Amino acid sequence: MSDLQKRRHAVHVLNPLRSAEGSLHSALEVFSPTVTLWDVDSVRLDSADIQALSSCNLPVACVTGGSTIDSGAPFPLIRWPFDFFHVDGLVDDSVFGENTPASTRGLDNEGDAPVLGIFQALSNDRLASVLGALDAVDGLSCVSFDPSWGSYYKRVHPYANPRYWQRRASISIFFAGDDEPSAAQLLYQVSCGSIILVEEGVSTNLPVIDDVCIRFTLENFASILSDLIGNEDQLLHVKTAQLDALHSMPCASHALSYSFKAIDHVRAGRDGRLIMSQDEPCRTFTLFGWFGAHNFGDDLLLRFSVYTLSRRYPNAQFRVIGADANVLQREFGFMACTPDQKDIVRTFLDQSDALIFCGGLLFDDPLAMTAGAMEFCLDPWIEPTGQAAVCLLARTLGVPSVYLGAGAGPLDNIESRRAVQLIGLSGARFFLRDQHSCVLLRDCCVDEDQVGLYADLVLGSKSYVDSSASVVTANDSLRPNHPYFVIALRDWHLSPADFPQKIARAIDLVVENTSLVPLFLPFDAADVDIHRAVSDAMESDVRVFLDARPDEALLFDLIEGSSFCLAMRLHCSILHHVLGKPAVGLDYNDKIGAHFDAMGQLNLLADLTIGAEELAAMAVRAYADSEQLAKDICERVDEASSLVGAAFDDLGRVIASAHGNVRYAPRSGFVVEYPRLAPQRSVDLATSLLESNRRADELEARLADAEREIELARNRVDEISSSREFKVGLSLMRIPNTFRSLFSRFISR
Repeated sequence: MSDLQKRRHAVHVLNPLRSAEGSLHSALEVFSPTVTLWDVDSVRLDSADIQALSSCNLPVACVTGGSTIDSGAPFPLIRWPFDFFHVDGLVDDSVFGENTPASTRGLDNEGDAPVLGIFQALSNDRLASVLGALDAVDGLSCVSFDPSWGSYYKRVHPYANPRYWQRRASISIFFAGDDEPSAAQLLYQVSCGSIILVEEGVSTNLPVIDDVCIRFTLENFASILSDLIGNEDQLLHVKTAQLDALHSMPCASHALSYSFKAIDHVRAGRDGRLIMSQDEPCRTFTLFGWFGAHNFGDDLLLRFSVYTLSRRYPNAQFRVIGADANVLQREFGFMACTPDQKDIVRTFLDQSDALIFCGGLLFDDPLAMTAGAMEFCLDPWIEPTGQAAVCLLARTLGVPSVYLGAGAGPLDNIESRRAVQLIGLSGARFFLRDQHSCVLLRDCCVDEDQVGLYADLVLGSKSYVDSSASVVTANDSLRPNHPYFVIALRDWHLSPADFPQKIARAIDLVVENTSLVPLFLPFDAADVDIHRAVSDAMESDVRVFLDARPDEALLFDLIEGSSFCLAMRLHCSILHHVLGKPAVGLDYNDKIGAHFDAMGQLNLLADLTIGAEELAAMAVRAYADSEQLAKDICERVDEASSLVGAAFDDLGRVIASAHGNVRYAPRSGFVVEYPRLAPQRSVDLATSLLESNRRADELEARLADAEREIELARNRVDEISSSREFKVGLSLMRIPNTFRSLFSRFISR
């Protein structure tokens, strides 16, 4: 991957064992790879996955590892030149993301004591061995990467940085059993600078590592570990030997180069396309939004953004930060994560040309539980605080952030306003969908130059909608046999208590005056309940009720056949306008009024407290004047479509200038990937100790000099005291002293 990414190739990483069922098929469909690299040792593909690979008609599938492969595979195979290899530099966090710690013990203090890393499931024998080691080795602490140890060790955040925690594991223990470690995991821990201890009976499949790893049994584990930690020279010797063994293995980049050259040789004879060289580098985009939650509007924004960017950048690849990573992998085929998985978010951003936000994300409605003080570390989600955290991370990595066709409001909470201001300070650009959103962001003190008025992206989607709806056949269509109008409501906590009855009465009046059939069309799974409440309250028996959201093409087909809509759902109104049809909006949120204002349709916008008769009259008028309204709407939609195109143009300019913009941190330079041989605290302590020893030696030398001078003085005194001159002088001094004494006594009388 590193070799490919350095050449700006698009790389999509997928582990079918950890991904949702059907993810491989979706990924192949959306990503359209040129070649597939299959790690046979780690991943066993089932018949459905192999069929998915075969159906892509890939000219070559490159196979890694030393396993024996059935030559009857339905696609050509190229074997790697080495059975085992080492990675030059730590591998990507996303590959070993499952090694995030589940629990710790004794790690409250950042001491220099050894840390034992446990990677396999809990058992009684393993627990006894570990507890024995904890008793035998003073200061030993543990970090477990398997959640089964959680009842014995303190829980840690499930998305803590795996690279940091794996470096903390200065000693890694691997037990025998059904969950024996893979060769890749052993090599990875060695590359992290960890000493590996392997139980007798475990086959590493790595001869060079077998020669230098320390073997133990469950009975003698504590004594072996105690002896090892108690001997610093042996500890350093073992670590050095294991790292030397790792680096003696063939390098992964050499294996990649060999394999890609073989692939190029095959491809050159088939279609002339080469892997190792390309005309234009790929662009990588990370899209952020309420994606994967089965909300039609947000999912449409994702699909249309990918559709448009792919047409502008044919080699583009996409990473998605959304509400449900499994849905995004299974149904959309994207590499995805949720906003709280900060280690994966960082990996996505570090490979991206831009971070793109889609949809009306800048709001503080209490329904989204966004009220309260800002918190960037513990639980940032998709609310403005979480967006600010991701924008700041993108800024540190030199990745521009762009709110593309986004909306804002309401923003009444002061904490949300502070978060939006912080997003602005991170350098994000705001290509907003309406004037109301622009005013709100300026009120949040976002710089004027960062805010621009464009349009909702869906207003530029007519060609996409037409092409998607065209695949629906008459047999598949859900359209009623009679003319109909669409109803798209949503449950809302501020709706009046009699809202279902009032809407039901209005629909009855519309049916009575137009003979149109009401079609209840859910844009979200949660819409079905409010639709059912309204339907049950109707007096008329004429209706079409859908109890599930149809797929995208069928929904577009239903809107194409609609006469008009009565909608709370914003994108129901937008899609009707895109197709030149009137819409009656129910104004439950700032974004509804802002859109109808932009379309010049405020006379068809109703408050939630409107009466049934007045609402019905508005709907009947929209139906009666639909031809004239269509002309006005189409003019506004054409203008908005031009603004959508301008937004994508300006996005391209931001991307082109980002790497040369001095406001962004450099994206190149030396990165320390391997851990220190000693923690910084040990280095600082050793430095302080050396300085203390130096000062002690200096004081000791000065003391020795003083003692020598004292001894010399004493010797001189002794020498003088024993000399003849001193004795004669002392005798002579006695005569005057005697006379002085006699004279003193005489005077005293």
